[in-house]
Amino acid sequence: REGDILKRAKRQALHRNPDQRDPGKAKLGLAAKALRQVYAYAIDRKLYLGQNMGHSLPLFKGNVRKTWLKEDDKLLKLMEVLDDPRNGLPAWAKPYYLLQVLTGSRCGILAKRRWEWVDWEGKRINLPSDETKNGKENTLRLDDPTAFKLLKDWQEATKERGSPFIFPSVRDEDKPMTNMHGNGWVKV
Repeated sequence: REGDILKRAKRQALHRNPDQRDPGKAKLGLAAKALRQVYAYAIDRKLYLGQNMGHSLPLFKGNVRKTWLKEDDKLLKLMEVLDDPRNGLPAWAKPYYLLQVLTGSRCGILAKRRWEWVDWEGKRINLPSDETKNGKENTLRLDDPTAFKLLKDWQEATKERGSPFIFPSVRDEDKPMTNMHGNGWVKV
């Protein structure tokens, strides 16, 4: 559609040249909030003896941005794209990308998950602290019924493979899948 092409061209131009962006109310609100914090810090440490001048600035109280993930029609469109056999996506693409969207998980973290870490009763997947960069346990919640059913269905579909990983490598079942986030999302 012509409108979509124009919107895409404008977005691409703004990404190439960020100086053309209008800061808008949200950006000004963030700047006012930061100024309040700077004054509060200085006052707490007795570096500044006056009043917090940041309180005289108005804060923007509206929504900064609507994310496409909360719009049901766009999620349905993503599901249609993942289901369409003409796209030539591998079998793991639908559960992988939908779990990523529905749970907010990062690519690498989702790829490392093992079946033994799934807590079906608690509806979550744990990642032990020795597997994370920051050394803290990471929990992926499966509160969304669609995410829970998706994982259950994926387990049923891959049960015969016997891999310890939820998303094993295509070449070696004993290793997690890698490199699926960059080109895969572009194709989707």
